[in-house]
Amino acid sequence: MVKTMGFFAAMFEHCTSRANDMQLHIHLVIANLTFVEGQK
Repeated sequence: MVKTMGFFAAMFEHCTSRANDMQLHIHLVIANLTFVEGQK
């Protein structure tokens, strides 16, 4: 098990679809912030 330092999240809200129709939706990106000493 590796101890993690947390995570980073970003949220983007959109109001239209690719076809330019009204469509409220959200994109969410989550990245972990885990570092292991001695490894890249």
